[in-house]
Amino acid sequence: EIRVLSVLEPLCDVAQALQAQQPSVLITYPSCAAALARLQEAGQLRLALEEVWMGGEQLSAEQRQQIQAAFGCPVRNNYGASEFFTIARECAHGELHLNDDWLVLEPVDERLQPLPVGEMSHSTLLTNLANLTQPLLRYQLGDRVRRVAERCSCGSAFPLIEVQGRADDTLRLRDAQHRPVTILPLALETAIEEGAHVTQFQALCGSNGDSIELRFEAAVGDARAAFTQSRRALAAFLAHHGVSGTRISMSAAEPLRQRASGKLRRVVVLPAAPVRRKPPSRAPARR
Repeated sequence: EIRVLSVLEPLCDVAQALQAQQPSVLITYPSCAAALARLQEAGQLRLALEEVWMGGEQLSAEQRQQIQAAFGCPVRNNYGASEFFTIARECAHGELHLNDDWLVLEPVDERLQPLPVGEMSHSTLLTNLANLTQPLLRYQLGDRVRRVAERCSCGSAFPLIEVQGRADDTLRLRDAQHRPVTILPLALETAIEEGAHVTQFQALCGSNGDSIELRFEAAVGDARAAFTQSRRALAAFLAHHGVSGTRISMSAAEPLRQRASGKLRRVVVLPAAPVRRKPPSRAPARR
């Protein structure tokens, strides 16, 4: 039996449904799996999983370790997109193998020119060879990909790739009783995209979780109208999760970019401002 749960629902509701279902395999996003792992470690969730399959977001080494430790089972990572669900799959050796019999993946530079094997791309072009209804030719993905020349020791003939995708932050907000509420980045993004029909935005959350600042890319024609629609959709989404007291504001500043890649992270938790301490006062010198 397969059951589908929405990440748009509050995490506590998702955990309760999983607890009742007791699945043998969990398929979800890394941010969701990491949040569920924290509940498992705290004893608020008791799942006996055989495997965890993940995709849709960048999986960090810390997330992998946390998920494996919490559930005590293997973690399998996949790389995919809405335009092609499984671009690459992870083997038992932890390497990503490109499904190049079903697609063409082209790592390219800033001018969309092809790159040699071994170089990390600026972006990636995807051609879907399996979609006979709507051909997709050289569709530009925002991920950075590097083709690996070496063959995997697992024995698979499918080529290896390394991916640097977008890694958004999980929010920790508060309800009316000041209890913590976990907000998954993908759920917040989807709420704005579907509720406001706005895609070129960035949400910056204060470190104490009491404010969210929305920024919009220059391509957004009417940023004020986009903010009005986004704020309405975001407020409804947060209310559904029981979040209370979070201020939603707009900034005319450009969205923050990752230093190394220049890519846009959609949901970012700002670091806490350093506490400035006054130097100790000195007693006046005696004469």
